[in-house]
Amino acid sequence: MNKLKKPTSIIAETGVIHGRFQILHHDHLKYLLAGKERCHFLVVGITNPDPSLTKREENAPKRDNPLANPLTYYERQRLVYAALQEHGISAHEFTVVPFPINFPELYQYYVPMDALFFLSIYDDWGRKKYEYFKELGVNTHILREVPIEKKGISSTDIRSKIISDKPWAHLVPRSVAKLLNTWDITKRLKAIIRRIPIQRTLLIALILLSLFCLVPRQTLAETIFTYQAKESEKDTRREHDRDLLQLALEKTKVKYGPYRLVPSPVMNSARSIKTVIKGELSNFFVKFSATDERMTKMGFVPFPVDRGIVGYRVFFVSPAAKDRLKRVESLDHLKEFTMGQGAGWLDTDILKYNGFNVIMGSSYEGLFEMVSRGRVDLFPRGANELLNEFESHKTIKNLLYDNSIVLYYPLPRFFFSTKTNTKALKRIEEGLITAYQDGSLIKLWEKHYGPSIEFVGLEKRKIFKIDNPFIKEINNSYEKYIYKP
Repeated sequence: MNKLKKPTSIIAETGVIHGRFQILHHDHLKYLLAGKERCHFLVVGITNPDPSLTKREENAPKRDNPLANPLTYYERQRLVYAALQEHGISAHEFTVVPFPINFPELYQYYVPMDALFFLSIYDDWGRKKYEYFKELGVNTHILREVPIEKKGISSTDIRSKIISDKPWAHLVPRSVAKLLNTWDITKRLKAIIRRIPIQRTLLIALILLSLFCLVPRQTLAETIFTYQAKESEKDTRREHDRDLLQLALEKTKVKYGPYRLVPSPVMNSARSIKTVIKGELSNFFVKFSATDERMTKMGFVPFPVDRGIVGYRVFFVSPAAKDRLKRVESLDHLKEFTMGQGAGWLDTDILKYNGFNVIMGSSYEGLFEMVSRGRVDLFPRGANELLNEFESHKTIKNLLYDNSIVLYYPLPRFFFSTKTNTKALKRIEEGLITAYQDGSLIKLWEKHYGPSIEFVGLEKRKIFKIDNPFIKEINNSYEKYIYKP
């Protein structure tokens, strides 16, 4: 079993983080959230705020290029506020200021110098900024240091997609895409190209050459696959799904070609169902609990992604209900407890069908608060989810879990995608079967879920079983892959 990572904790009262954010994308948001997780109040500095505070750097020669700076300081400030607030960060927890990164002597006029300065390093320009911080003597915390080829999403790539009229909105938060469309970013970027004083044919050649140099060569022919992003920084539910999709894609790369796996905008289950049905994102694959109705509306891969383990439901329990729950001896007795559930979860309908009193929460994160404060008695979780969620939410006062009962119902979860997405669906199915047969799928499953299953100890608990009435028409061929404790 792998050792669990310790949850991120606050290490500073105030943090300073910076970026150009031309254009703010999902990896920018992850970077901002990583900083916010480590401080109570975050100061977001926007670099190159205006021409007077911008200068050419040998280590970053293209950052002062007009095509690389289509948005004003005001617009980038709007994007930062929109993205963080869309993700649930209150405006009282952060601010946005200009940050003249090329002029270290001016930092003191824009940001608190006694704050903790966050930094990610990918190249010589990142190392140059680290030298700036060291020379000033500010306290610095490196969030991430990886080679440039592992950096992730590139604003340069997004701008090139916009110019070329290719899909790009899936690479940025939904609120950011809305603002960019309001500002007609496509028209603006194409206007910048026309204004650059260089012969048109030569300009196009230079743009194509720069894209070829900046983007890894294999991505020029890559097929984009989109996975569901996590709903919060503490949300660990999607990690196995993402890694399993990647495993299936790797197993089929020789036959189907290279791919690129990107996160979706942040959305809950109800919204993701609508997005899949409408086909709004490129090869969007989401794990849903299978139902007869869903399988008529969406395409699916008939392989149980988590091998059915999530059907073994254990509970976070309120302080007032903890001792009562230990005394439960029958299913009718268990039905006396209220259960918290989220929007779009099939579990809600299964529990209601079987006579349980279900209370809906407004968000995934909010359900942990609801059970800890006694607004619901129980918050059911899969046996594979309990440990990671408990570890990542330890800061919530009175968050307790039960160790005496398990409620079971069959809950196969498949990868779903747009119904017309037949080639991608076939590829993922072939990849999953191959990975299962060679043992790599089981190894990945044990890596992600083994510690929690061991921690829960299903064999030591009283088990109550209920029916899932929503899978009457499903072919039972998936059952050969189901985990049996």
